[in-house]
Amino acid sequence: MSGEGRFIIDKKRERPAAVEVLSELTRSLPDENWLYRLRLIDQELQIFGYSPNASALISIIENSPLFGSAQFRAPLTRDQRVEAEQFHIAFRVQREGQQ
Repeated sequence: MSGEGRFIIDKKRERPAAVEVLSELTRSLPDENWLYRLRLIDQELQIFGYSPNASALISIIENSPLFGSAQFRAPLTRDQRVEAEQFHIAFRVQREGQQ
C-alpha cells in the first residue's frame, strides 16, 4: 500500500498546484487582458480571453518559469464591441526548472 500511496504523491508533485498556476498567470498577464475561460487538463492549461495585443501574449507566457510550449489554438479575431482581439492559447504547466 505504501508504494501505491507514494506513486500518487509523486504524481501530484510533478506539477504545481492549481492555485500556484492561477497566481503565476495573474502575475504574468498584463492588466489590460482578461480571461473568460480557463481549462486545466493534466499538464496543459488553455486560456480564452481578450487582449489589445494577443500576439504578445505568447512571449509573455513563455517567459514564465511555470509555463512552456505556448501556442494559439485558434485564429485571432477582432471583436469590435470590446475593441480587442479574442484568443485561445494553450501551454504546458511545469515545475520551475523543468523543460
